[in-house]
Parts: sequence; C-alpha cells; structure tokens
Amino acid sequence: MLSMPRTPLNIRDVDTAVKPWIRENQPEGLAETAVVEEADMIFQILRFVEVVSSPSEVLHTFSRNPLESHMADALLAGGVAGDLDVPRMVQALRAATTAGSAWAPLWLGDVEALPSVAEAAGEEGISVASSRRRWYLEADARGHPDARQRLTGVTQLGFDRSTSQRPTGFNIDTL
Repeated sequence: MLSMPRTPLNIRDVDTAVKPWIRENQPEGLAETAVVEEADMIFQILRFVEVVSSPSEVLHTFSRNPLESHMADALLAGGVAGDLDVPRMVQALRAATTAGSAWAPLWLGDVEALPSVAEAAGEEGISVASSRRRWYLEADARGHPDARQRLTGVTQLGFDRSTSQRPTGFNIDTL
C-alpha cells in the first residue's frame, strides 16, 4: 500500500485542529464566536472534500463570500485533497486573513516554519521568528485561543540558519 506524503494542511490534522472548535462541541454561550463559526465552515469544507473529488466543484460550492472562497482554496492548495501547492496555499491564507479569518493567520504562523516559506521570508529580510510572531499576534487579536500557546513557543521553534535546524514536518495542531 502506498502512503501519501504528509501535506501541511492534510485532512486528518486539520480535522483534529478544528473539531474541538465546531459549534456542537461548544458549551452554551461560546457557540457564536467568530472562531467557532469559521471552524464550522472549515469542517463543512473538509466533509465536502471527502465526498467530492473535484477541486473545481469544491471551490464553486464554497464561493458564497471571500472568506469561504479563500479558505477553501487554501485547504485544497495545502493538501486536504492530496495535492500540495505551497505558494498558492500561502497566497490563499493571506487572502483569507484579509477577508477576516481567525484561523488563517494562525496557520500562516505555522507555515512560516516550512523550509520553502522560511527561505522566501529570509530573502525578504524578515526573520522567520518575527514573521511567525506577527501572524500569531494577528490570530490572537482576532480571538483565536490557540494563538497564545503558539506565541510562547515561537522562539523555540524558529528556523535557525546557523545550526541548519529546519523543521522537517508540519502539524497545524502541535506547532
């Protein structure tokens, strides 16, 4: 049996990260936060991807508003359907952030640890730790509860060129 390579936004990891935040798992009173509403939307996209194999149909179905459209594109480009396009994923996550996402800046902070993204940030003269911190601060400002935990670990997990310690994998739930 062939195993598929692990992608940044693979369906199992995204599902694990989002599931605790969906509406049905929230106590009374927390069910209407933007993080929960967006988690519900992401969860719907994941369930649809499991049933529908056509990326164009997924994108068409989830095109009612810019946030939904960009998040569906980011998830597809990040590998939930198996194919990975890192530049498109980063672009879609940035667009989702612009559209008001609380999840996209959190995941942008995570993907900054990927070697291809980290090297691009380094070429722009931005330290990876600084860039990741900026994204996590944005997620925190938008009310994502996981952002503070990511902020505390950002210096320990940063890309250090002097020791060539580069992250070898990506897990949106544990970075």
